[in-house]
Amino acid sequence: MSPTQRSLKYLRALGYHCAIVERWNHHTKIRQDLFGFADLLCIKEGFSPLLVQVTSSGWSSRIRKIQAEPLSKLALASGFEIEVHGWRKLKTNKNKMTIKIIPITKDVLNEFQNIQSNSGANNFDAVSKASFVPAM
Repeated sequence: MSPTQRSLKYLRALGYHCAIVERWNHHTKIRQDLFGFADLLCIKEGFSPLLVQVTSSGWSSRIRKIQAEPLSKLALASGFEIEVHGWRKLKTNKNKMTIKIIPITKDVLNEFQNIQSNSGANNFDAVSKASFVPAM
């Protein structure tokens, strides 16, 4: 099962209606994300629309990608929520997966930009709002 399919299953179990908005462009032979960063668009009554970037590795590069995309700031200002879903195998049981959910806010985008410019670090493991959730 792909990371995108895992996130779909996870979000649908939470009551979201989701659509895959990442598309394969066969002319250019590249994947194109909605607004340059989103793989999934999810809606749920009573909640803001959710844009999700899904990955199995390279969480910090996905956050940099979102931070560099001007439409991410417009999406946040327009009322969308943005999350990065990072999937990985559990160290104790290689047959089970866990998800790391990193909510992206204006503060996180600014904090990430400051970390990158001050330290030159490539890791973004210090996100205080990130959470690991057992996979279903």
